[in-house]
Amino acid sequence: MYRWTNVAKIDALLRTTPTLAELDQGAVNDSGEFIDVSFGCSTVNSNPFVLRFEIENPGNTEASFKFLFPADMRLELEGWADNAELSKSQYQILQVEDNKLFQVKPKSAKLGPDERCVIKVIYSHHLVGQHSIPVLLSVDGGRQLPLQFSGVTLSKADQYLHFP
Repeated sequence: MYRWTNVAKIDALLRTTPTLAELDQGAVNDSGEFIDVSFGCSTVNSNPFVLRFEIENPGNTEASFKFLFPADMRLELEGWADNAELSKSQYQILQVEDNKLFQVKPKSAKLGPDERCVIKVIYSHHLVGQHSIPVLLSVDGGRQLPLQFSGVTLSKADQYLHFP
């Protein structure tokens, strides 16, 4: 599960010291690709998939982090500028956000030296379909990890073969 959800990759990146270029550019790697965090597959209205992991501040100063969803980074537009048509991918992201299919608790925290925090990421199976949403894990004064939360919800009649 640790490797399948790519938490191992996130863990490895957070354990290393970012380079000056990474801090300046706010990117996690040269390609700027998202780290896929897969929540697998289940049927509609089944129990949510819950992923728990712990973040620790091994340093000797306070550190803070936050998970930013597209809505957290979106600018509020004036009424006259808000009538643009959405692309299919933008509509799907809004649908995922509006239905709260992916949730992170807590979304942000400040950790003192040697403090720990348990993060809970939840994928709820309210809507049938393939769902994904970009999320940024931002460590203040540190790395910006672009994550892609993804999961599949099937109807009761659907059959699905999943190869992680």
